Amino acid sequence: MTLTETLQLKERFLKFEDMRALDYCEARWKEAREPTERWAIINFLERMLRELKERGGYPKVLLLRKKEIQRGTYVLPKAGEVQAAGDAVNYKAGSHPQIPAEWIRQAEQEFIHGKKRGLGT
Repeated sequence: MTLTETLQLKERFLKFEDMRALDYCEARWKEAREPTERWAIINFLERMLRELKERGGYPKVLLLRKKEIQRGTYVLPKAGEVQAAGDAVNYKAGSHPQIPAEWIRQAEQEFIHGKKRGLGT
């Protein structure tokens, strides 16, 4: 599994400069023995953001994904786990002080089931 697959990045939405930066990250990820644990990935992404900033800039999606992993709104796939096209994204909605947790759980379930039936976007 590559870094791009691990982070579930859609290459078609990236600019040319972002693709070059991701190629650099892929090489560095292999050098780092392909970390897959949550904090190892967070630390790796932080290093890449700093290195790429020194080289001229980084893909904004790396910062976004790092923040999502930190907050727990993006769950890293397990080793060997492949997400089929059309499956629901590994997403957990955060809590909200004015929305009951049960409502959030129900909305997550409806979203997942809607995706499986082909109703989601």
